[in-house]
Amino acid sequence: FLEGFRTTVFRQTLFAEFEKQIKSEGAESAGVSTNTFQAPEFYLKIGYKIIKEVPAPQPLVPENIHYYYSKKL
Repeated sequence: FLEGFRTTVFRQTLFAEFEKQIKSEGAESAGVSTNTFQAPEFYLKIGYKIIKEVPAPQPLVPENIHYYYSKKL
């Protein structure tokens, strides 16, 4: 059941609603962060730009990078 919530279409729809809501409240940009093992390419596909990358080793993912993104609304 929960696997359906991880689809790209669902995530794109969820982010579009999130961005619409915060823009209606006056936000001019949105920011998110993620790790190498949490599908960082998804945020690029929906228009976010990487603004910072920080090595963040994890016990099972020593090569992990923590990404910070921003998007103008």
